[in-house]
Amino acid sequence: VYDEPHCTTEVNYSFIVVGYDTYKNGTKKQDDYIAKNSWCESWGNKSYVWMSRNKHNQCGIASTGSCPFV
Repeated sequence: VYDEPHCTTEVNYSFIVVGYDTYKNGTKKQDDYIAKNSWCESWGNKSYVWMSRNKHNQCGIASTGSCPFV
């Protein structure tokens, strides 16, 4: 899970959040977003990254959401 305490909330990149998850590691609970990057599959985990959720808007992930109209 990507958890960078010094990451700014200024948005300068976008990717698709495809889900979220909560899991326990012993007695500690971790909330995260599951996001897909548009880069190649060698980035992250086959182009996916798990980012901290409910951690003061980690890297601006919750700043500017958008939804496509089909």
